[in-house]
Amino acid sequence: MKQNAAFLLLLLAFWGCKKDEQPVPTDPNLVQFDVQLLGKNEVPETISLASGTFKGTYNKTTKILNYTLTYKDMTASAAHFHKGAVTSTGAIVINIATVAFASPLSSQTAVLNTQQETDLLAGAWYVNVHSAIYQTGEIRGQLVKKSE
Repeated sequence: MKQNAAFLLLLLAFWGCKKDEQPVPTDPNLVQFDVQLLGKNEVPETISLASGTFKGTYNKTTKILNYTLTYKDMTASAAHFHKGAVTSTGAIVINIATVAFASPLSSQTAVLNTQQETDLLAGAWYVNVHSAIYQTGEIRGQLVKKSE
């Protein structure tokens, strides 16, 4: 009986000493993007059943955007970063791929200039994935910073 009581006390002591998990601090110089790419986001909207994702991290210190772009249910012929609001189309800012490419595609941009950085962080860029069927863009997603 004394052994059981001693064991329980020892167990409670170890349990009480459990280290609390601390949240991992986030780097204020890193900006995360996690965007869904869909035909309904295109302007004008497409009826495509294709979809995709864009996951990226922009480093304010290096001014480089690292990303992974995925798609399914389509054959991509090109992809670009464009400047434009959600409801409009805009000029290509940076080419992602100018020829057919497989999913997933992981890459990074060159160093962004001041205007490109300002537009990216303001949500004024979108990712557009093109196909032979939808030459102006089959799926699209606005690059809006992921909320913390």
